[in-house]
Order: sequence, then structure tokens, then C-alpha cells
Amino acid sequence: MRSKTIFMIFAAIITAFSVIVVNSCISEFDARLPADENDVLVVTGDIIGNSEVDIVLSKTFPIGNPAPPPESQNITATVTVVGSDGSTTASGIQVDKGTYRLSIGELDGDVSYGLRIEYNGNVYISEPARPLHTPDIKELSWEQPEPYGDVYFRVSTGEAPSDEPQYFIWSYREDWKFLAYEYTELYYDYDLKKISMLSEPEILEKYICWKSNVKNKLLIGTTQGLIVNSLVNKRILEVQSGSDRFSTDYCLTVSQKSVSKAAYEYYRNKKTENEEMGGIFTPQPSEVLGNITCVTDHAKKTIGFVSVVKNVSVKRLFVSGGELVRINPGCEFFIEPEIFEENRAKQGLEEWEYASRNDLEPVGTEWENGTDPLIPYKLIGWARTICVDCVIAGGTKNKPDFWPEEAD
Repeated sequence: MRSKTIFMIFAAIITAFSVIVVNSCISEFDARLPADENDVLVVTGDIIGNSEVDIVLSKTFPIGNPAPPPESQNITATVTVVGSDGSTTASGIQVDKGTYRLSIGELDGDVSYGLRIEYNGNVYISEPARPLHTPDIKELSWEQPEPYGDVYFRVSTGEAPSDEPQYFIWSYREDWKFLAYEYTELYYDYDLKKISMLSEPEILEKYICWKSNVKNKLLIGTTQGLIVNSLVNKRILEVQSGSDRFSTDYCLTVSQKSVSKAAYEYYRNKKTENEEMGGIFTPQPSEVLGNITCVTDHAKKTIGFVSVVKNVSVKRLFVSGGELVRINPGCEFFIEPEIFEENRAKQGLEEWEYASRNDLEPVGTEWENGTDPLIPYKLIGWARTICVDCVIAGGTKNKPDFWPEEAD
């Protein structure tokens, strides 16, 4: 057998939303390519009508590298979309290393479009195709079959106007309002070496945050073999009910894109081979190459599949944590005031020293009558800083623009 060298490919799966910039998440593949092919181009992205899309270019690199070398991502190229009617878009603007942003207008259903890449003295073109229309997402729903069990999110597609099977790729974005595990109106003032009161804005700053997730697994589906040419309640996502996603309000945004049978089979093969090797973003053989050809040198291999899509259907679903039967995992470390004092005394430390060494913050509230000038608060206990400060726990103060006021 001819010896082969294993290369790693730094690529991306594009999460597309209509008429907005496309986000991407990075994947790794293991391409078994001949040792003399050390400049294999990897292309990620789709042609989507009425949108700005990011086309990500990268190259293979040896598996022995601890990290992708800069040259594997720093790809200088000219990227355009060409039509069978002679039309050509403006060249993509480089917005990051190897990432080119294209502004695409309305796609004509009678015209075939392809991606054209001029790189390193060669020209690469994706197989021209007519744009596919994506039907609306008919319904986005959720279910929790068992109390305290996982939450499943499901998508239902609209029926196609023809009897031809439909093929879909879904991507999703998660956004959720995140509360600190412990509510407190107190903090430890290390300058004054005493417990002090937070102002109302300071309380909210530490207690209410937001989190999001735009990196997600590859989701595909087809109506092939079904009696009705649509999908009903297809599960696309599973989330543990105890996740902080459901501490208060959660939003799932699903993007649905129609693709060709060839694209579906490409991603199905990639998904199957990756899962057999341990996960979506783990090694994959290079035999799944895609629909991109180097027209100036047919011996050169290229990896990637560029679909042509007229539109993308997007739907959002809001879920309140109060609708679920769940257990709040709570703070990872919380001690009563008496235990705090006992441990502090045993170690011969001052209050501020023990709190500082153990990364503890006071948990409590102001007395309701607020009449005691000496001790104006009620101390409930002590908790790790990560439990009382949602920013330290990984949240941000960036509330999504689309979030309805009634869910705030």
C-alpha cells in the first residue's frame, strides 16, 4: 500500500441567517492525503441570496503541529460569485485571516451560480447550480418527556410544492438570560475590611447576565422515503434541564436551509465518519471532497461543498425556566455564617483574610426595616465569587437586541 501522511484541516461550518452576516464555528478534520500534496485548499461557506456571507479559506497542515500554523489560515485570494448569465459579484472583502465577506443580492431562479476563487496562481470554481428555495419553518417546539429530564427541541417543515424529496441543513443559536446562583445585596470591602452594601445598580450588575452559544453540531434531514413531503417534530437539539440555560428565560433561533441531494449526502458522509471517530469536529478521511474543482490544475484536490440557496428560513422559540420541571444545581460552594466563623477562628485568620484566601463573598440582604445602624444587613452565608457574580461565571451584560421586553 502506498504510504500516506496525515494532515489536519482547519475548516469551518457556516451558520447562516437570512440577510445578516453569517457566523461560523471551526472544525478539524483528518485528511489522508499523499505527502506531496501539502497545499490542499479547504473552502467553507454557501451562496445565499439577499445576504452577506463569509467564505472561509484554509489549507491542510501536518497533524504533528500543536496548533494550526499561521500560513494554514492566512490565505490571500480573490473570491467572487459568478452566474451563467455572465454576472459577477464584487470581490469579497477580507474581514479576517482567510475569511472573505461577499454581498449577494437577489438570485435568479433561472441562473446557475458558482463560487470562483483565485488563489496561488490557480482558479477554483464550485459546481454551478440554480438557487434552491427554502420553505418556511412551520413550527419550532419543545418537550420534556420526563420530570427533571432533558428538554428536546423539534422542528416541523412546510410541505414542498412538488413531490421531489426535500433536503435540509439546520443551524441554531442559543441565547439565555443567566442569573447568578446566589442573590446578594452585600459585598466585602477589603479597603475597609468589612461587609458593605451594594447599590441597586451594582446588585443587578452582578446578578443578571446573558449567555449565548453559536457553535453547534451539524444537523441534517430529508423527507426522502416519507409519505408526506415534510418533516414533523424532528428532534434537532437536546439540553439538560438543569443547565443554567433555563435559570430564567431561554431563546433558540433555528436557521433552515434547503440543499441539494449531493450536498445532503456530502454532509451525511462527513457527519457519519466524524461521529464514528468520536464527534462532529474530529478527524475525517479526505475522500469526502465536495463540489469544488481547480479548473487550472485538475490534479489539485479541494475540500468543501458550496450550496446555492435562494433564501434561509429563520424561527425563534422562547422558553421560560418556570415551564420546566427541573433542579437548580445551585452554588458549588456555600457555607453558613457559623461555619465561616468556626473555620476562620481555627486558622487564626481575620475575617477579611479568610474571605480573601477562600475567594468568598457575603450573601445576604438589607434588613427590611433598615433601622439598625450598626448591622444594616442580614447575613445568610458565604459563597464563592463565581456564585454571586454572573460575569465571573461566564456571562456578559450584552442583552440580545431581539429580546422582548416582557421576557426581561
